[in-house]
Amino acid sequence: RLRFADFERLGRCTSEQEVLDALRQFPAWSVAMAELEPSADAYVGRVELENALSGETLREYQALMHYIPQGDRQLMQFPVLLAERDAILRALRRLKAGPDYHGMPHPSRFLNRSRIDAQAIELCRDYTGLLSACAGSIYAPVLTHLQPEDGTKLPDYMMTESLLRTAYFTNVYRIVHRRYSGETKALLLR
Repeated sequence: RLRFADFERLGRCTSEQEVLDALRQFPAWSVAMAELEPSADAYVGRVELENALSGETLREYQALMHYIPQGDRQLMQFPVLLAERDAILRALRRLKAGPDYHGMPHPSRFLNRSRIDAQAIELCRDYTGLLSACAGSIYAPVLTHLQPEDGTKLPDYMMTESLLRTAYFTNVYRIVHRRYSGETKALLLR
């Protein structure tokens, strides 16, 4: 619902507060922004702003899912699959950095609809735990393939990210090829 000019204006903002004030002007985001009133005891920064935007996106997604035809539901799971991929990469960064690393963003609320075990992935202590948390996901075969022979090491992060991205798009293309035809298929593939 934002136009290019709106994104340009938001891009010129120099603080979270300016972004928050600008987003309050848009009806689609005003409800989420109303939840973020800075005060002496409530800090509003990048993480809080991103969580409010993500929460609003999830509410919109869930409301729209009631109107999605059954045949399109599998394709429309894309935000959930992207949240799974992000959670896997976040856990891998945490595992690589070690137990003292606390710079992780909050997990997406889309994980509530996910096939991965969101709590287990946030608490895993090694790659085996990560694999276990992702057992039901489309990413499980990739992660299993990447499992190092030496159980104490972790796979290369950049390669893992690339292969997870490939698994995501392979899944989406498979759905499009299987469920759609004609102009709709051509549009989705483009």
